[in-house]
Amino acid sequence: MPAQAALEWSRWASLPRFYFDDPRVDAAARLRRPRMPVLSIGLDDDPWAPPEAIDLVCEHLTGCAVERRQLSPADSAGQGICHLGFFREHHAATLWPTVIDWLRHHAPERGEARVD
Repeated sequence: MPAQAALEWSRWASLPRFYFDDPRVDAAARLRRPRMPVLSIGLDDDPWAPPEAIDLVCEHLTGCAVERRQLSPADSAGQGICHLGFFREHHAATLWPTVIDWLRHHAPERGEARVD
């Protein structure tokens, strides 16, 4: 990881509302701009993205239809998930269908523009 990124993350972690308290980022304004459906997934065994942090980001996606889901190892036959573990192949049969089904329902067909 680049040193500057690590230092910035460290500074954000010391702020009560993470990067939302950094005026240089203007995160709240940036997150108000998108207009799209969003599937927000939290993982019970993720030490770096607790539900409160995910909810904080989601509450700023005011132009989006946010569907929030919280998953646990029980949702994947007891296998731990953790921060980036969702993308491991051993979750393909248990966790990935959640996202695949959501995308099939919300994503436009190829070549078709989506208008909400």
